[in-house]
Amino acid sequence: MEQKFTYDMFLSDVKSNQKQILDEGIVKVKGAKIYNYIKDDVSINSSSRPTASDQYTIAINSGVLLAIFDYSNDVIRPFYKLYHSQLNVTEELFVRFVCGVMADFIFWHELSHIIRGHFDYLGIYQSEKPLSFNLSKLGESRVAELDADIYGASLLFLRVLNVINSGSIRPEDALCSYTVGLRSIFEILHNDNELEDLTHHEAEHPHSQARAFNAFSFGVTSPDAIRYSQDKMPYYQACAEQYFLDFERLALGNKFNIEAVSDIMPIDVSQWLSEKEKLDTLSRISDETRTFAERLKSNVRYIKNWLRRVRS
Repeated sequence: MEQKFTYDMFLSDVKSNQKQILDEGIVKVKGAKIYNYIKDDVSINSSSRPTASDQYTIAINSGVLLAIFDYSNDVIRPFYKLYHSQLNVTEELFVRFVCGVMADFIFWHELSHIIRGHFDYLGIYQSEKPLSFNLSKLGESRVAELDADIYGASLLFLRVLNVINSGSIRPEDALCSYTVGLRSIFEILHNDNELEDLTHHEAEHPHSQARAFNAFSFGVTSPDAIRYSQDKMPYYQACAEQYFLDFERLALGNKFNIEAVSDIMPIDVSQWLSEKEKLDTLSRISDETRTFAERLKSNVRYIKNWLRRVRS
């Protein structure tokens, strides 16, 4: 009988996935080192900040991880029971994958603030407050948050494509997990902000549901993703779109804030597009190739996972 997915397993996955991203050179930052940790804080939040001229820190609150796990029991498991005939994966594996997507997106979002040069863009320097607490520049803040959502979702989608190409899971199951996880993390943020429907016009972050729509739309259509698997992308995108609509209807009851998505979101996207070239010039992504040690770590992890699948 398959082992039930527990919070301890989830926490282990979170730490392992973040370690892979940083230790295996999946994304490199020019002239800087990134440190990460899970912060003992019950608030549903995360942050990134420069802690030295050549150093950044990413903190993921324990509160957001607990919220993800609770949401998986309250919403994801009931959705699986309604939708399992469309999937070829067990409930435990589906829940585990979806939880992984939610936690990984939080990490990729914070990492994107660093690699996209948002601290320089917003004029935030060492020892100042983390990005999530800034801003006198409201418009620029919304641009930076939208940019982090888009690049975070895009980089995470590339990781999902890697999983698909490894053959360890059916493409449709991975795409459903990615889509459901991405939509869910923003619903968690929305549920935590009781006044968001009233205050989102003047908040540092766009409305969570608009952010979900943007992250999904740009994530599955990023140029890197299309180049990665050009022949299969139209099918993958069509599957992901259907999963997004099905989850919205079956699990969330079509409760999208129409004003936020149809009226305010185009304004935020337009401003982001007008600032994108500037953000591109500030990017701190390094084009340095992965070292032998980094590639070796990835290969060892791949072999261990392959052996685990064979034995099971």
